[in-house]
Amino acid sequence: MSPRPPAPDHAARQRVIAERARNVLLDAGAGGGKTSLLVDRLLDLVAPADPSARALPMDRIAAVTFTRRAAGELSTRVRQALLALDRKSTRLNSS
Repeated sequence: MSPRPPAPDHAARQRVIAERARNVLLDAGAGGGKTSLLVDRLLDLVAPADPSARALPMDRIAAVTFTRRAAGELSTRVRQALLALDRKSTRLNSS
């Protein structure tokens, strides 16, 4: 299977993920990728890919959704992403 091409707004999404000086508001219709973008942003805030960036404690982050279902989905995806990152880190450190 060939890799998926980047989204047309890929550069803007990367800026949202990397933004550290300001809060970010995402507003998009259903299926616009809000949850995926939020997960990527939250992951980069608590476990930055850039070694010079400071990790932000989880208790300093507020992510607001409009429904409990969306909040549950966001929570599940963030947990899965953090666990995957931890497994990757464990594999790299044990090599």
